[in-house]
Amino acid sequence: MVSIPLNQQQIAKKHAKAQSKDHAKASADDKSTVIDSVMQTAETLKETVQEKAATLKETAQEKIEELADAKKADDADKAEKSEQSEKKEA
Repeated sequence: MVSIPLNQQQIAKKHAKAQSKDHAKASADDKSTVIDSVMQTAETLKETVQEKAATLKETAQEKIEELADAKKADDADKAEKSEQSEKKEA
């Protein structure tokens, strides 16, 4: 076993402690970067979902209006045919 003088042991401990602190700080910085990245991605996804929802809502409204117009036209056509049928019977 190699005997390290006390002064060198203290220096080695301080160096190890400093490295440990540096590692902890780097790890915290990495975690912070990952969290920031995830939060940015979540915000982007939220915006995308909101845009898609707005587009779908608009499309649905257009389809509803088209169906309502088609129903009105169909109802008018049925009414006209019924009227013609009544005239023929009379």
